[in-house]
Amino acid sequence: MLRIALVAIVALLSPAAGLSVQINSAIAVNGVSISDFEIDQRTRMLRVLGVSGNLRQLAEDALINDRLYLQEAERLGISVTADMVEEGLSEYASRRNQSADRFLRDMRSNGVTTRTVSEFIRAGVAWRTVVRQRFSGRALEISEAEIDRALALRGSETRVQMQLSEVAMSYRPATKDRVIGIANSIVNSVRTSAEFAEAARSLSEAQSASRGGSLGWVYQDNIPAYARELLQRAPVGKAVGPVTTNNAVFVFFKHNTREIEIEGRSFEFDYATLRIYGDSRKDAGTRAGEILRRVETCNDLLAESQPFPKGSYYRQTTSPDETLDSLKRPLDSLDAGEAMVLPASQSSLDTAVILMLCERKPILDPEDRRTVLQALRSERVNELAQDLITNLRASAIITR
Repeated sequence: MLRIALVAIVALLSPAAGLSVQINSAIAVNGVSISDFEIDQRTRMLRVLGVSGNLRQLAEDALINDRLYLQEAERLGISVTADMVEEGLSEYASRRNQSADRFLRDMRSNGVTTRTVSEFIRAGVAWRTVVRQRFSGRALEISEAEIDRALALRGSETRVQMQLSEVAMSYRPATKDRVIGIANSIVNSVRTSAEFAEAARSLSEAQSASRGGSLGWVYQDNIPAYARELLQRAPVGKAVGPVTTNNAVFVFFKHNTREIEIEGRSFEFDYATLRIYGDSRKDAGTRAGEILRRVETCNDLLAESQPFPKGSYYRQTTSPDETLDSLKRPLDSLDAGEAMVLPASQSSLDTAVILMLCERKPILDPEDRRTVLQALRSERVNELAQDLITNLRASAIITR
């Protein structure tokens, strides 16, 4: 049934079906109308999806973009088939942990028609196809240096985890108030984790019910936005909620929190040393100080080595385990391009040693580079797509 409905809707949405001559036009985009009914429908849809803000304004902006997406697709000779709409709908619903049929039922129960959903999906599919066709080649042009810079920014970090349990109860429009009442009863009556586990086994519809609702330790930034802020504020040892989504009501129990130190990336030291000798006019320390004020890179330091004996300048790359113990602490304190005169244990009145960090190189495996490459490509495509829709809106004739 889903496929039959979508095939019919795609046919209705084709240019031949007269999309540009709708009744009660509220907005026109390059001569193609957006009706008051469409704006009302998109507003309802945004509300069901949990979007906040001025929903009518957001709906109008989104529909204007949708018209531009489809017009650009048509200009490029791109057509969206029923199979593409069906696949796009399934993908979108899966991101909300629903099947396509369940997602459509939820929308219809809130007054959003199947056609409205399909129009939304069709425009999105068209735009993704436009973006791939126009920008995928340019987005592939990520240099090795860009990957290195992105990897170098990945350092150690502290992340918060919460130990949680849940009770999840679905509802229909007719039962929503009753389910919220049950959730409030759990929050008001449960005092211990054991009592919450009993409530989860009796009432929860989630897979975790068999474990007394236990979700284990969850990273705070992996908690859905609709529950994260409430759980952050809640004290340990309390039932928290209710939290309502478009089709379910949740209650959580916050058992504990902890901070986890995520291991930082290991680095190699690319560094150079230059042994400075004194002469009849200046001692080694004075000459070293003058050189420090002139150099900004290891190549600069190499150029300064010309007056000194062969072998005075030395550059190498070592892992922390391979680096001399006497150099590890100084190298840890330097940023790339910074230099210092090593302490007297490696210098004397006759000589001084300048140490410069050329680069701190992350120690990588191939999978690291592949992951970062894909992330950079995606970021590049998103930037180009945003520029494109901004330009399309700027050049469009939009009347209200």
